Amino acid sequence: FLAELEAIDRSLVISGEGGFDTESQWHGSIQSGQLRSQHWGQWQLTTTAPIHWRSAQLNTEHQCWNNEDAEFCVTGHWNHKLGSKVQVSFNSLPIHRLIAEYLYNIEVPGTLAGTLTWQVKDEETVATLDAKLPANEIRFMHTDNRRTVIPYRHGQLTAEWRPQAATVNLHLDLFDNDYLQLTVHG
Repeated sequence: FLAELEAIDRSLVISGEGGFDTESQWHGSIQSGQLRSQHWGQWQLTTTAPIHWRSAQLNTEHQCWNNEDAEFCVTGHWNHKLGSKVQVSFNSLPIHRLIAEYLYNIEVPGTLAGTLTWQVKDEETVATLDAKLPANEIRFMHTDNRRTVIPYRHGQLTAEWRPQAATVNLHLDLFDNDYLQLTVHG
């Protein structure tokens, strides 16, 4: 099979093989994939990703994508009656690409490693994020062009999103045995 999805600033092309068994269940795998995005760059599928479909249930096993800087891996299932869950683990994801569109006056160099989980059960949707930040610094740009730089030893970023609310927590352990805690509710 070959599937191509395209939007204004992104595209996804995947190809694979598979077929139906005697019980009308489909088993196969994604053999190759390419994801292009203006914001995130070009990604290649690095693993063969098994996919199984049976009676309104879809399962995909560990499929990993990488570009020159980072890697993310996806595992998930969808079941019409029991709900869905997709887990994305990521490594070396550039922080500045995540926040550039939202926080214009804050620079956070470095990378994130962690897990993003999206789950639907009993018609309730929840997305959670748990990520670690290695030692680096955070830079704040003031309106008068001054900068404040805060170095940190390591950090933790957690978030929870539900259709009615979101919470983001950032905890940075500073070098002087102090910490910076930022919590945003929306």
